Formats: sequence, C-alpha cells, structure tokens
Amino acid sequence: MFAFLAEHREALFPAGMFADMYPSSNGRPSHPPQMLSAVAVLQVLNGLSDTEAVQELRCDLRWKAACGLGLLDGEFDSSLLTYFRRRLQHSRDPHRVFTAVRQGVEATGILHAATGGH
Repeated sequence: MFAFLAEHREALFPAGMFADMYPSSNGRPSHPPQMLSAVAVLQVLNGLSDTEAVQELRCDLRWKAACGLGLLDGEFDSSLLTYFRRRLQHSRDPHRVFTAVRQGVEATGILHAATGGH
C-alpha cells in the first residue's frame, strides 16, 4: 500500500476533490488534504491511533513516501487528523477518501497482481 499511495496519491486525491471541505473564505488548509488522506488510509489499514499514525509518519520512510513528504519534513499535531475527519464527516461525500482508494485499487488491479491472480 505504501508504494501504491506513493505512485497514485495525486490521482486518487486530486486537489479539487476537497474543494467543498475548504472553502476559499476560510483560507487554505495548513496541510494538504491529499497528504492527510494518505495518512488516514495507512492509519486505518494499520489500526493505529492518531498519535501512533503521526509517530509513524515522523519515523517511517515508507509513510513519508506514501504521503508525499520529504525526509526532513516535520510532522503535525495528531489533532489535525481529528479535525480532518470531522470536516470529511460533515462534507457532501464523507466516504470519498476510501471510495477513491477502492476504485484505484480496482482500476490498477494491484491486489489481484499481489495475490498472483487468486
């Protein structure tokens, strides 16, 4: 999943996908929603708390690559994940992140290829 997100993150989570969550009158988000989406996906797949997910993002190069961060990019406060989920939950399409991942996985056939076609 790390390589999949690193390669397909921008296509899965285009900037316009989050326009309704961040109206221009409120300014730009402090961290790109595309990056937060990738963190949220990895967090769910690994069954991690917000604090644990941010720790992984800070220490694990696979997480950094999957989320589009450079080696020296710093982490953020874990409360930002709560804030992001709240915005997502109250948006017009609260399931958009995981729907995009499911569609991307289906379109690329990554799971089929990983299981040897079984």
